[in-house]
Amino acid sequence: MRKKLMTALIAVLLNLTCFTGVLLVSAYLVSNDEIVNSVSVGNSKLEIEEDFERPDTLRPGQVIRKTVRIGNTGRNPCNVRVMTAFSDSEAQKNVRIDYDTEHWELGDDGYWYYENVLKPGEETADLFEEVSALQSADVEKLKNFELIVYGEAINAESGGF
Repeated sequence: MRKKLMTALIAVLLNLTCFTGVLLVSAYLVSNDEIVNSVSVGNSKLEIEEDFERPDTLRPGQVIRKTVRIGNTGRNPCNVRVMTAFSDSEAQKNVRIDYDTEHWELGDDGYWYYENVLKPGEETADLFEEVSALQSADVEKLKNFELIVYGEAINAESGGF
């Protein structure tokens, strides 16, 4: 009797083990999904265009014509953002730039965002058209500074900035 009980117990354990194994394998096969993500590389290229004649010296109250716009030389429509920075913080305090707020919007991150999608071959409206030295500016603070223009683009079809 003891041998029959032991054999029955082993048979039950083997059946439970096989049954559990079958359940685990079928659960894996049922829950296993495969998704193929296709990624393509876009072609967003910018060209910063500036019209500017550098004066010999910049004097207080002087207005200099300087236009800055961005051209899309890539193959994809893109969203554009631009940052301007002075090479000298003292010069920045003594110069004013009147930005175009009709076509550009200043973001919290310091970038100017163009409000329209820029199609291949198109140019933005001018970000600004002139740079003015304040009437109260110190002549020494207006020497030897650069106004740096940096632009970025992202494919508009991917959702933009």
